Amino acid sequence: MDLTVELNLAKTRYEAWVADTLAGFMDYRPLPDGSLDIICTEVDERFTGRGVATELVRQSLDRIRADGDRIVSSCPFVAHFLTKNPEYADLRRHLPPRPIQ
Repeated sequence: MDLTVELNLAKTRYEAWVADTLAGFMDYRPLPDGSLDIICTEVDERFTGRGVATELVRQSLDRIRADGDRIVSSCPFVAHFLTKNPEYADLRRHLPPRPIQ
């Protein structure tokens, strides 16, 4: 399957395209410190089970790294991907410890 990932700045998401069909997307939210919160990853049901989400996340994270950005992941799929692929650990923005109350 020939999959292309493109950044859609207007919709603040990365999109996975198979030919001329939108196969999935990964939404993000820019944070005040310049990092990106990955909110969700969705794949059209016609493309499930074909590795679209994994490749979408992989190519998106490669681009985020190339742009010099860091991420926080609210998306369970991306959080799981990061756990399974430690070579992307450098992209995680480490949150400061919470004060004890």
